[in-house]
Amino acid sequence: MQNRCMHRLVPLLLAALVLAATGCGTARNLVRKVTPGGEGTELKKRVLILPILDQQGLAEETVEEMTGRLATLLERNRSLVVYRNEDPLPGGIQVRSPKFGIVIDPDMAQKAEEMGMNVLVTCVLNRYELIDHGAGVWPVNKIPVWPFSQKKLEVEVSMVVNALDITNGTLFLTHIEARRLAVPEEKMDEDALFVKEGEPRSEAELIQAVPEKAIQKAFADILEDQAETIAESLEDKAWAGRVLSAAPERIMINAGRDVGLSEGSVFEVYGRGESIRSVSGRSLYLLGPKVGEIRTVKVMDRYSSAVPVSGESFRAGQVIREKQ
Repeated sequence: MQNRCMHRLVPLLLAALVLAATGCGTARNLVRKVTPGGEGTELKKRVLILPILDQQGLAEETVEEMTGRLATLLERNRSLVVYRNEDPLPGGIQVRSPKFGIVIDPDMAQKAEEMGMNVLVTCVLNRYELIDHGAGVWPVNKIPVWPFSQKKLEVEVSMVVNALDITNGTLFLTHIEARRLAVPEEKMDEDALFVKEGEPRSEAELIQAVPEKAIQKAFADILEDQAETIAESLEDKAWAGRVLSAAPERIMINAGRDVGLSEGSVFEVYGRGESIRSVSGRSLYLLGPKVGEIRTVKVMDRYSSAVPVSGESFRAGQVIREKQ
């Protein structure tokens, strides 16, 4: 009885898109319970990267360069086929939390599915945040004591990436990378006999005091680490595709030469399971029972045609896994 309850609970948690709170490793394990099998395949995964959603208000050219840099870093991984979406982000995109940056957009997920993608990656550049560590001598650092009365101020720059599995509609990765940069102290007039305390700098002035070179270095490091995190999360993730159309003797699938597919490959085909509704209102389908097997006979650039090997209840939208 307990196992049955847990079996139902896991898909509901996935559909609610709250896997980020459980940690990356746990999230991967839960996703495998929804779409088991497929480990060990050498097929590449198609990854669609959306333009970075900028909450800081940087120059458009800067954000474009950052998006391109992330794509370039991911292209180093030979197990991925990376695509960039050049169109502007829809105005209706919602950010559920400015700090955590979970982006949910059903229309973009639908577009990624129509393009035959395996994974949709969204990124959020958070607003810079001023971190005030207080002043004084530890542990009573709220009491300013000369010469330790200078506050330690830092500016935190951060970015969140989200990775959505297009096949089963689950958010399997949400990861934040941040760097803290020291705010330079104000330059004092060394010729002055007395130090006059002027007006304190505003938050905007403190943030602007951080050298641009330091910010650029922080973003370069963040992009490098985020690309590595995305690649690692996809390494042991099962490859999955879909049936595009099905006729008695001809079945089209969304995998081709670009992902390393060759003629004669055999796929297991799974029907749709139970339907559940996500928080975005989109219907998600759990992996159903195996309905048969198919074999590719003609491989094109991004699509392939196959013939039935066993089974007969083939339908568009069914999930395929390469047979090991």
